[in-house]
Amino acid sequence: IRTNAFIAGGFVPKENRGMVYEGMISIADWYGMFAEFAGIEKDDTIAEAANVWLKEKNLPTLHPVDSVTGLWSKITSNKANRQILHASEKALIVLPHKLVVGPQPYSGWTGRFYPNCSQNSEKPFFTDIKLFDHGINASLDVEKVERMTWVQDCGSEGCLFNIVEDPNERIDLGQNPDFKLLRAQMLSTLQKMNENVFRPQRGELSTVACDAGIKNGGFYGPFVYADKYYTGPFPKEDFAKKIENAALKEAASFVANEIVQDALVCSARKTFPLIAAEFSKSLDKCEPTNGFYPEFEVGINSRKPKTSYRKVIQ
Repeated sequence: IRTNAFIAGGFVPKENRGMVYEGMISIADWYGMFAEFAGIEKDDTIAEAANVWLKEKNLPTLHPVDSVTGLWSKITSNKANRQILHASEKALIVLPHKLVVGPQPYSGWTGRFYPNCSQNSEKPFFTDIKLFDHGINASLDVEKVERMTWVQDCGSEGCLFNIVEDPNERIDLGQNPDFKLLRAQMLSTLQKMNENVFRPQRGELSTVACDAGIKNGGFYGPFVYADKYYTGPFPKEDFAKKIENAALKEAASFVANEIVQDALVCSARKTFPLIAAEFSKSLDKCEPTNGFYPEFEVGINSRKPKTSYRKVIQ
């Protein structure tokens, strides 16, 4: 979950130009910083007002904005920002440690130049292909799917890493008796935090957005009720276009049927594995390194060998 981020421009004080900030920043924290720059509060007063009505209806309430305050001053003074980050329902960071639980896809190390043409350069497959919000796998064999998506199963107790001393997460401290108590404490914290995950009822499938997209010339949006969002001029429909649009609306209405959706999902789950290999070939291709980027192994699997497909990829 690490990414590079850059701040540039004349606004950056001269003494801070070229510095590297090592503090932990969530993507949500940038919102608070930009709000500070704009001179406004980061709190969502509209959501707070809506919570009054939601509580009356015994519905899940909206959470406060998950963003710290004073991020800019922390960056420029090189002071710590967050110490705790609830990264997901399966991951918790309490610096300097990180706990991950359950199956973790894309758990592998690659070489500096990847994908390349070495014999071990097996690309991972997608984990989030969906049809009507139902997962579609590249194989009917569960173990094969795990191999294809580089799954590392950390189990219910989790894998524990010191991400400051071991940023590549090669050494699972969860296997060390000295860290048994820490792992249990972090697991308890993660489970408690997961109780407050915002997961409201998001409604049922609707063809309203499809109808609006057809009317707007084939463009989706807006995704809220906003009758006057588009002011025109709207595309003119000749006879052939009217027939096409009518057919599209009829098709959308047909596919919105739950029985039809179930049949399509069932069919996709059976047929997609047959074309998955060819589909994968069309996404990326290996490139010869020509000696510029040496192909070398960068580590070995240090996690649970019985449940791990984590591998070194050149």
